[in-house]
Amino acid sequence: MRFALLMLPHAYTQPGAPPLPDPEAVQQMMIFNNELADSGALISLEGFFPPDTATRVTFSEGTSTLSRGPFGDPHPIGGYWFIDVASQDEAVAWAQRVPATDGDVIEVRLVPELSEFPDDVQRLASDLEAKLER
Repeated sequence: MRFALLMLPHAYTQPGAPPLPDPEAVQQMMIFNNELADSGALISLEGFFPPDTATRVTFSEGTSTLSRGPFGDPHPIGGYWFIDVASQDEAVAWAQRVPATDGDVIEVRLVPELSEFPDDVQRLASDLEAKLER
């Protein structure tokens, strides 16, 4: 089963959040990332800069509007891990091991498998996947 572990850093809710965590926090996170990779569960991971560096594209009535951060979201996403584990309990156990700081949140989300979608969606996805492989 695939899961996304979404990092919702408390620091990103504060004005003027630093773009990168301090070196010790990065070192602790790298230790965790290596443990996750060594377990064979890690599919991919990435981190994000704070939301004040972001741009949103909002759609309404066939047109798009741009807005620049910060956005004041209660929990902006700071990064993610995609993992493949046997159960939600195992995904939660990994989330509980993240070297987070006070106020941080890790949201655990199940990632649907293509087989869970209707046949027509599966065919379209297979066609796209074939194009991407070329």
